[in-house]
Amino acid sequence: MSMQYDVWAVNTGQSNATFFSSNVTASGTVSLAANQIGNNGTGYKVSATSVADDDSLTITVTGIPVGRLDGGTVTESFLGGSAAVTYSTNYYTTVSAISLDKVPAGSLSIGFGGNLALPRARVKSLYLYRDWETDRKTTRLNSSHSAKSRMPSSA
Repeated sequence: MSMQYDVWAVNTGQSNATFFSSNVTASGTVSLAANQIGNNGTGYKVSATSVADDDSLTITVTGIPVGRLDGGTVTESFLGGSAAVTYSTNYYTTVSAISLDKVPAGSLSIGFGGNLALPRARVKSLYLYRDWETDRKTTRLNSSHSAKSRMPSSA
């Protein structure tokens, strides 16, 4: 039996600056303390928090991005900051490897942060109705829940 998660109960503003590794002071492959950022395909961007001038430090991340249906990994690189936090471009649900091209100028922590990215979703039994007399659109999920909104008139 697989474990179920309520994706809507996830804190969307979550952040953890040392989730993967803290106090990184060497180049090469970073030893990861954890690798799964989100449950059920949710994810965040990978963050790098530097305390010194790491503008020229290249951080390479390999992992499964949010929304990847085949489970394949991608690899991307991003630059560190100068006593600042920088983020990857992709949102990751799982990170399998992180490496640095050179020794950081000071202590570097690698974690995650930013907005929550939700996985792809499939909605079943979605019905759209339009009442031409009142110019309202009704959306029904299954057949018990509905929402109404104004729809622009067609000329």
